[in-house]
Amino acid sequence: MSAWVYVLRCRDGSLYTGWTNQLEKRVKTHQAGKGGKYTRSRLPVRLVGAWRKRTRREAMREEVLFKQCTRLEKLKKLRKCFRTKTPARVRPRARVSVRLSTLFLVCLAGWLGVARCLGGFFLLGIESAIAV
Repeated sequence: MSAWVYVLRCRDGSLYTGWTNQLEKRVKTHQAGKGGKYTRSRLPVRLVGAWRKRTRREAMREEVLFKQCTRLEKLKKLRKCFRTKTPARVRPRARVSVRLSTLFLVCLAGWLGVARCLGGFFLLGIESAIAV
């Protein structure tokens, strides 16, 4: 059974990383304030990246490795993956109030609203709040 490693951006700009078997359900749980103590106090949260692993064990291992990275390393990893492949579809942003150089496209593919990137990595979009 496959599992997901995901990254959320919290209201205060911090990044939260976790793993789950059901990505969409887990993100909705976090957004409802029931996902975890850390995210509960930093609502709203937004999914900025997620990647699928073959097993639960691989997902847990990847989560630990990602959490060991510095914030800059995490942001670089998210950006590097996003820049390696063009998204299939692009959803237009309702409000554009930041410089274009700091905007990233929001990708859609299927009902989850994600676009495939290298190595099974999926990216929804990174806002300027986490840009370096």
